Amino acid sequence: MKLPNLAALKLAVSFSLLSVVSAIPATASTINLNSGNGADAYTITADTLIPAQGVIGSTAPVITSLGYEWTNDLTSEWIGPTAAQLDSPAYATGHVTYQTSFSLPTVLNPGSTISITLLADDWATATLDGVTFYNGPAGCTPSDVTFCSADPTSWATDDVLTIPISVDDLLTSGINTLSFSVWNTGGGNDLGGSATGLDAQVAVNYTTSSSPSPAPEPPTALTLASALAVGLAFWRLQPGRQTAS
Repeated sequence: MKLPNLAALKLAVSFSLLSVVSAIPATASTINLNSGNGADAYTITADTLIPAQGVIGSTAPVITSLGYEWTNDLTSEWIGPTAAQLDSPAYATGHVTYQTSFSLPTVLNPGSTISITLLADDWATATLDGVTFYNGPAGCTPSDVTFCSADPTSWATDDVLTIPISVDDLLTSGINTLSFSVWNTGGGNDLGGSATGLDAQVAVNYTTSSSPSPAPEPPTALTLASALAVGLAFWRLQPGRQTAS
């Protein structure tokens, strides 16, 4: 009896392992990061309003007295430096930054996405891990404290963000930090009045591949046995294979 063809045997084993790997399903998951009272509540990390309203390091309160003409149609809630914004006492100029963090697993598949629907008074920019991926409505700029006439109703019309760069270049395994900076014009030129706040409906969608278990459970063991049987049959069909006489 001659030894089996080594190349054919290697191919059979490789085919068996490939069958097992291909049977490992991808798991789709979503992390909701809505502004409001959820588990991922946003923290105030900056307040340059003059006069200041928020407390740095505190959880942003849910607004109980909405500003004039604010839309309230999202699954998220309005948050702000203070809970009462309808009769905010001053025309504050500056911005407030709201931040939250979330963790992603170590085995990420390509194609992760961030879906954001946004309302803000006056308007907002957004960053992920310090990288700006949304610069605000066209014509608005943080360096210009005058009212952004190009988008005068960010508090009344939902803004579905178009992210200009691939989030695969931004989202990373481990801790990620999402921030929104909300800009307020102040003075008598602010068509949104003195109120300021953020309403962000956010979902992070990603997929992962499960890793094979060191000790296969029954369904995995059955898949492995089936794959080996197919691989062995494939090997037996190889030309030149010698059998015992």
